[in-house]
Amino acid sequence: MKKNEKTPAFTFIEILLSMTILAISIGLVTSWTNSSLSSAELQTITEELTGLIRHQEMAAHTQYQNAHHGIRIEANQYTTFIGNDFDTSAQEDRQTFTFPTAFSIENIAINGGGADIVFDKGSGETEEYGSFQILHHQSNDLTTISVSPIGLTSWQ
Repeated sequence: MKKNEKTPAFTFIEILLSMTILAISIGLVTSWTNSSLSSAELQTITEELTGLIRHQEMAAHTQYQNAHHGIRIEANQYTTFIGNDFDTSAQEDRQTFTFPTAFSIENIAINGGGADIVFDKGSGETEEYGSFQILHHQSNDLTTISVSPIGLTSWQ
């Protein structure tokens, strides 16, 4: 007579434990991926803006169009312009760039209290030096961009 043999199988507890570990792992990977994407987006936006600031400084330094060059920093956009100041009636020689909705500029601290950084033609220097921050609203990550009196731009 044969013995009643059990078929090897997983218990309900073992299956439940495996599913829990898998769910936690997927959650961690998803969180890490979203964080990495937010950081990459913030870095891209920061590099684009600092590149434009450096371009405006270089254009003034080389006396392109024999004029001062500047950039206006606002909460949700920035605008490059040519001239001594940002003239709201002048539309030519201006480019406006709008941030995606997940980003904004915060804590603008420019010498003189304005929103414009104007680089002097010939020297590329500015009296409107200072710093501001780019905020990624979803991750609350901040990047600080600084412009020195001699026109050097850096970020961290």
